[in-house]
Amino acid sequence: MSSSEVTSGMTETALAETLSRTMHNAVQNQHQSQMTTQASITNVMSQILVAGRGRSAIPPTLVEPTPPSEENEVESIVPEPEQSTAESTINKIFGSR
Repeated sequence: MSSSEVTSGMTETALAETLSRTMHNAVQNQHQSQMTTQASITNVMSQILVAGRGRSAIPPTLVEPTPPSEENEVESIVPEPEQSTAESTINKIFGSR
């Protein structure tokens, strides 16, 4: 074997090792990114569940029904739309916009 063949072989080996380490680092970075994303999602979901649990622990207030009259007859037929539980929880956490 000539010295140029040995040098070429060593260069190719160093290049292959460098490429291998680069690919390993890319996989590790992607894995770490996925774990961070999963932790963030878990944290937000836990906050939503805690906020929802706190809201449901409050007993509902009983309101006497009013007898229908001409003024509130339309209101009894078409009730006001209520916020869903998810919307109210999100508004509670992030504030209404």
